[in-house]
Amino acid sequence: MKYLPFEKYIFETSLSPEEVFKRISENIEPERTFRFQMLGNNYNKPYEGKIEGRNFRLKRLISYRNSFLPVLIGTVEPTLNTTYIKFRMRLIHFVLGFMILWMTIIFIVTISMLLMGLSNGFKPPMLIPAVMLAFGYLLTTLAFKYESKKYLAFIVDLLELEEIPEGYKK
Repeated sequence: MKYLPFEKYIFETSLSPEEVFKRISENIEPERTFRFQMLGNNYNKPYEGKIEGRNFRLKRLISYRNSFLPVLIGTVEPTLNTTYIKFRMRLIHFVLGFMILWMTIIFIVTISMLLMGLSNGFKPPMLIPAVMLAFGYLLTTLAFKYESKKYLAFIVDLLELEEIPEGYKK
């Protein structure tokens, strides 16, 4: 999913599941619906989230606005010698729903303008919806990828992860 605001990974670590959850819990604050921030960053830990059973959920705490901030949802699977960590990053459901609706409307308008241009003669303002479509895609994808790189670097470093080759299926 290189060109979409969605990423999926499988990693391997020599840490035990207990150590994985300990390291994660040391770096997350409890989830809150609203966080108010008056002056600067007042967070004690870099992420907010929760751990439930073998699953965990993280969202980075930032001091700026980014609606396209990923949510990391992971599962820890122990085996005999190693621990597998599978996780995916995606947009917040509300943002994803809004962008799908907005992009669908703009796509329909773009197609309508292009069809009108073919039958009635093309005029440069007819490109505005296509530019809006490209802008919406780039804004969403680039803002998401910018943050997802930070998540990935953090989690790989924190849990001493080694990526599993692509052909491997567990």
